[in-house]
Amino acid sequence: YLGRYGAVASDFLKIVLKKAILASVGVSVLWLLMSPFLAVYFREASILPFIIFTPVWLVGAAAAVDEGFISGNHKFEFVGLMLIVEATSRLVYTWILVNFGLLDYVYSAVPAAILTAFFTGWFYAVKVNKQVKKVEIAEFSFPLKFLVNSLIAKISIVAFVSLDVILAKHFLSSEEAVKYAI
Repeated sequence: YLGRYGAVASDFLKIVLKKAILASVGVSVLWLLMSPFLAVYFREASILPFIIFTPVWLVGAAAAVDEGFISGNHKFEFVGLMLIVEATSRLVYTWILVNFGLLDYVYSAVPAAILTAFFTGWFYAVKVNKQVKKVEIAEFSFPLKFLVNSLIAKISIVAFVSLDVILAKHFLSSEEAVKYAI
C-alpha cells in the first residue's frame, strides 16, 4: 500500500504518469518555441540540434516515473538494466552515426539512447505493474512537495555538473568550448 492514501502503487503510477506526460508535453512545446532563441544564444547556425533534443523532454518525466516505480517495488536489477541499456545504446548509436559519416548528427545519439532506455523502463514498469496486487483506489492528492524537492535536487545536480560547460559554449568558440569540456 501507498502509506496514508491506502492505494496500491500501480494505481498511484497511473495518476502520476498521466501528470508527468502532460507536463512533458508542455515543456516540449515550450522547448520547441524557444529553439530559435536558444540557437542564437548558443551561436548555432541551425535549430535542428534543439529539435532533435525534444524527445528528451518529451519522455524524460515519464522515464523518471517508471524508474521510480520500478525502484519503489525493489526491482533494482531492472533499474540497473535500464542504466546499462542507456549507456550501451548511446555508444552503439554514436558508433553507427560515426561509421556512416554522419558526424554532424552525433549529438542525436543522446536522445536516441534516452528513448531506448525509456522503452526499456516502460516495458519493465508494465511487467512490475502486473505483479502488484490490485485494490480499490482511494482519493489522494498529488505529492507536490515531494515533486518540487526532487526537481530542485535534480536541477542542482545538473547545474553543478554542467552549468560551466553551458556557459563555456556561450562565451567561447565551439572549438574552445569542446577543449574546456574535455
